[in-house]
Amino acid sequence: MKTLFPVICVFSCLISADLFAGRATSTIEAATVTWALTQSMHSERSGDTATLLPDGRVLAVGGITTGAAFPLYAELFDPVTDTWAETPSLGYGVIGHTATLLPDGRVLIAGGITGLYSPPTTRCELYDPVFGTWSQTGDLNQARRLHAATLLADGEVLVAGGEDDFGSDIASSEIFDPATGQWRLTGNLNVARKIYQAVRLQDGKVLVAGGFFKEASAELYDPVTGLWTLTGSMKKGRTFFTLSLLNNGKALAVGGSNSQGLHVGNSAELYDPTNGTWASTGKLAVGHIQHAATELLNGKVVVTAGKDVVDNTYTTVEIYDPTTEVWTSGGSTVNPHVLHTATRLQDGRILITGGEDGSFHSEKAAELGINTR
Repeated sequence: MKTLFPVICVFSCLISADLFAGRATSTIEAATVTWALTQSMHSERSGDTATLLPDGRVLAVGGITTGAAFPLYAELFDPVTDTWAETPSLGYGVIGHTATLLPDGRVLIAGGITGLYSPPTTRCELYDPVFGTWSQTGDLNQARRLHAATLLADGEVLVAGGEDDFGSDIASSEIFDPATGQWRLTGNLNVARKIYQAVRLQDGKVLVAGGFFKEASAELYDPVTGLWTLTGSMKKGRTFFTLSLLNNGKALAVGGSNSQGLHVGNSAELYDPTNGTWASTGKLAVGHIQHAATELLNGKVVVTAGKDVVDNTYTTVEIYDPTTEVWTSGGSTVNPHVLHTATRLQDGRILITGGEDGSFHSEKAAELGINTR
């Protein structure tokens, strides 16, 4: 029998029963980021995507409101005026989708669900920032939500995993060709997974790790062969975590939760592609789950807000220095944010959009982190 998960439960409550209290402390230095509210978005959005466009604007798409409505219109943030403007509708609301900036400047929206009890969709749309218009492109071969999308070195897009209409994890992966607007199937994941993280490494391979009930497993996609191979497992199982590529070629996994109730939110680890292994790196002051991570121009990584293992939401910001492998304070956001986005603007500022507040209400609020260094 088909299982349909309410959207709010998928994003906010799915793992709450699996989380247990626990928090570590560490010595932190003076804050290096100042946070201030900017103009709010036109619509509440939790679980939306934010994409930095070539002209410096940020495109926010999809998400869900406190009343479980799906905003139809996308929004554009202008960093020159620090204001938001609505842009034409996709024609449907969406959550659990992916947004990928293509080399030609268009944005690919793939999959997700279009209503509270709707099944995942195969539908994909392209946003053209020059004309401010949407157009439908080729459908996915597999309807999916809660997947990940990665831009490959040749400009194509890899989509893998996710969840199907029956609530089952997906192993299939496929590639989008921007030149033809069509998808083609490629190799299957060794471990079907959803709510995981993916990043393209410097050698062009794609690293995926973790996922809901998939714990610590990780694997690599080789775009030359189209095959997935298992690589070293993380030291801790993680979902609702972040994975960032560092300038030194390593990948940084931060925070998250463990479905077995183990506290992992205040831990971080590094993947070394030269030997396929993970190593612990520093310890955060608090445990971050459903947070966001942003790489600064200087190569440091800023982790913003999120929640702890007992659903207390944070304003805490922490900064990781890959050179010293030390975490320091990045100040505090004005509002708590969970399931938000954090985008580094071309001028170096960080734009936080939406998410949920401490009462699990979707937010319109947006903030800017300045004086980043």
